Amino acid sequence: MGRPDFENIDSGTAFNRWYWLREELVAICKRMDLPTGGRKFELRDRITFTLEHPGEPLPEKERPAQQSKFDWARSKRALQTKRPTTSVLDPILEIL
Repeated sequence: MGRPDFENIDSGTAFNRWYWLREELVAICKRMDLPTGGRKFELRDRITFTLEHPGEPLPEKERPAQQSKFDWARSKRALQTKRPTTSVLDPILEIL
C-alpha cells in the first residue's frame, strides 16, 4: 500500500503516518496558504495543526528575548572611532 495523495488525507494523525520530503511539505503549505519557511518539522507541525484545527489561526511562536552580554553601563565609550594609521593594502601598494 503506497502513500495516499495529500488531498485524500483528512486528519493530522493520518498525515503523520507517512514520510514527506521537505519540498512536498513546502508545496502543501503553499496550497494551504501557510508560511513556507522553517525546518521540516516546523512545516509538518503547521500542516498537522491546520488539519486538526481547521479555520483556527496558527499559534504564535514564543521567542525568548535575546540577552546582550555587553554591559553598556560599565563600558568605556569613545567620542570618535580612531582610524588605524596603516592600511591592509599598504604592503600591496609598495610592490606596485
